[in-house]
Amino acid sequence: MIRALTYLVLAWAFSIAAFADTQRISLEVGQVWTIKDAPRPETRVVISLIEPYDSELSAVHVSMTGVGFGKSATGQTFAGEISHLPFEREALEASLDRLVGNARIPGPEFHQGYEEWKKASGGIFTISVAETIRVVFETLQITHIEGNE
Repeated sequence: MIRALTYLVLAWAFSIAAFADTQRISLEVGQVWTIKDAPRPETRVVISLIEPYDSELSAVHVSMTGVGFGKSATGQTFAGEISHLPFEREALEASLDRLVGNARIPGPEFHQGYEEWKKASGGIFTISVAETIRVVFETLQITHIEGNE
């Protein structure tokens, strides 16, 4: 009897865990999130647009703040914001940590970046947000990130 009850409790626990893993985060335009493994504690992701990407995937377009300051190899100053990054929904959801705000409206820089992405028939990131930030910094050869010297 105890063994049967133990199996029943374990089966129930695993079904709850499996159900929890399939739950989607409720993403809405304007939400502000912290991310796991952020390069800086003040790094934030702002949900700016959610749309179908192809027949199977959704693209979530974000802007980011608080990613650090620095200079590129060409001497251009990086102001700590990324105006547009497109993510595959599940990759983004796996990176989100805490919802910390709402109703942030995308600025003109986001719309400009989005239009350039759309015109170029751009892809979407399927890696974590933290890894994407590292890729952006490496691609732009940004050095001397404030707080990460």
